[in-house]
Amino acid sequence: MRHLFIIAAAIGAAIAGPAAAQTPEQQRQLDWVLERGQLLFALDRAAWVATDDMQVQLPRAQQQDVRGFIVDRDGQDHVVIFFGLEGEQAVALYRGRVGANGVASREIFAPGQRPALSATQQRLAGVRAQLAAAAPNLAMCSRAGANLAIVPPATPDGPIDLYVMTPQTDLNTLPFGGHHRLTLDVVGRITAQRAFTNSCLNMIKPPAGENQPVGLMVTHLLDPIPTEIHVFSALAARMPVYVGTRESVWEVTGEGIRFVSSMAEAGNRSSRD
Repeated sequence: MRHLFIIAAAIGAAIAGPAAAQTPEQQRQLDWVLERGQLLFALDRAAWVATDDMQVQLPRAQQQDVRGFIVDRDGQDHVVIFFGLEGEQAVALYRGRVGANGVASREIFAPGQRPALSATQQRLAGVRAQLAAAAPNLAMCSRAGANLAIVPPATPDGPIDLYVMTPQTDLNTLPFGGHHRLTLDVVGRITAQRAFTNSCLNMIKPPAGENQPVGLMVTHLLDPIPTEIHVFSALAARMPVYVGTRESVWEVTGEGIRFVSSMAEAGNRSSRD
């Protein structure tokens, strides 16, 4: 993915382009991308909201027993479990339910009273260790490590998608490069893997109070449509992300993905302005 620095007038010219009807298959793909991007953002939010709560609620001495955390789904909410080990068994130390307004409820488990994770939760807990085998082959764009989002499987023996993402280290820098998706089967083998970019790219937003852009624009040449990373980035940026593929310009927000115009039409209008 290369980037374009587009002024507001050029974006406005692209937006003015006619919308085009998507094929049923492309619309199905766009719906999946939108739902997955929203889920990634929800998983990321649940993790940091629960982490802040855990650090206050779990006694400091017990925090030393934490070996990791998982985010599981439960209806419309997410359940974040910080776990430790008793022998080789992963057990819960803290379990918090995160809803739209933050941590809705929590449970703290004292030593000797810590419940074992379910079989599916055990799989989620083991993913971080399995990542070690693939990590040397992943091109990362930050020295600050990686931000992991682990998508719970749809069924107990279904595949798990692991997203290894460049972390956002400050509020005004949005990383668009260095993101990967790995798919693991029920025994932990990596069955599919992809990178979402070929290079690193940080987009800088002006600090609050200065002139704010109407959106961010990137080019993406690896897919004919935007990806879930673009949806995640639009939600993180709290503004639209305009994605230029080889043939089209798309508007991506946290609520939808909209075809704007063909790339040729956008270029012609921009050159006339």
